[in-house]
Amino acid sequence: MHLGVGSGYRAHPLDKTNADRFYAVRDFDPLNKLTQAEYDAITALSDADLVDVTNDARPSIAPGDPGWKIALSAGGETGTGEKVLSESRTFADTVFFTSFTPGANVNPCQPGQGLNKLYAVSVVDGRPVNNLNGVGSDDDLTVDDRVKDLVMGGIAPEIVFLFPDPNSCTTGDCQMAYGFVGLEGIGDLNLPPYIRTYWKQAGTE
Repeated sequence: MHLGVGSGYRAHPLDKTNADRFYAVRDFDPLNKLTQAEYDAITALSDADLVDVTNDARPSIAPGDPGWKIALSAGGETGTGEKVLSESRTFADTVFFTSFTPGANVNPCQPGQGLNKLYAVSVVDGRPVNNLNGVGSDDDLTVDDRVKDLVMGGIAPEIVFLFPDPNSCTTGDCQMAYGFVGLEGIGDLNLPPYIRTYWKQAGTE
């Protein structure tokens, strides 16, 4: 099981002093209930424990590694202020998250539009999963293929997934998922065909 979370102080979206990151942390035993003693014995993870895949389009993550991280702001340097201010979504082994970068010369007393981006990376190791920026070849992905610039201003919300009604489809795309960030359509996310799944909570009718 993976836990995906990005850093960013939503109360100060115009801040440019921090170098924020996106983290994917592995939980190797998510269904086991720990005793208090077992919980107390856990060693907390630090930023240095996670594999930095920021500049690696084909990272190698060992099975026992605790997870990976991607530094924002074009490699993690301070000054641009790119940060994650909305929840991530994981679907079909792909992690989607949006980031916000404040615009240049922003009046601190007024909100600025800034730049929003959508990231799509492998949940396993953070590598790009498709040619998201539309540049270059689909067969030779680079770190730039992890991210797509969004048109919307303000702070972008998390991505949501929409699925065509198979009873109303007339083409072969009825099982393809489409993404929207706010009102902005991302289009076909190039994900595997979905399978409708039902579940019921134990003990309920």
